[in-house]
Amino acid sequence: MSDVAIVLAAGGSRRLGRPKQLVRIDGESLVERAVRVALEAGLIVAVVVGDTIDAGGTGATVLVNDAWEEGMGTSVACGVAWAAGTGARTATILTCDQYMITGEDLRSLRESRESVDAEVAAALYDDVLGVPATFASRCFERLVQLGGDRGARELLRDGSLNAVAVPMPHAARDVDEVADLEEFGA
Repeated sequence: MSDVAIVLAAGGSRRLGRPKQLVRIDGESLVERAVRVALEAGLIVAVVVGDTIDAGGTGATVLVNDAWEEGMGTSVACGVAWAAGTGARTATILTCDQYMITGEDLRSLRESRESVDAEVAAALYDDVLGVPATFASRCFERLVQLGGDRGARELLRDGSLNAVAVPMPHAARDVDEVADLEEFGA
């Protein structure tokens, strides 16, 4: 059984006004960077895209979410259905716009979850649990049932999962608006 990563890259980037997945920082797009970081963490990687983004050539399996406009929950469900089909032991869910996440961060999530046999290990930032997060396969059924804008974060925050928090304050930094790009020098 393997450990996989699901990179969420299907959003419409409404606040930025252009596909943030393709924004280039330090010579690589945000989606390329997220895939690289997940590969560095030793994960098998899939990227969930909508109909407007091409993630080919990243070294990841590309999953097209035809319902991407309905919200992030549909992308989580799409990616986790793929993970379940591969017989994955865990699935680490991450977004492509959290530019500061490293392979070491993703490894620490897996190791933290395993050390206490929790259902999930999630990044703790801004006093809440969020993604990136590593889910044990026993959570897949609940994740596949997500829809609309109800992403994994909702499950992390409702207290129904046995979760371990992994402090990751830099996970709060992401690319959503033009000002964020200026901060990263893009």
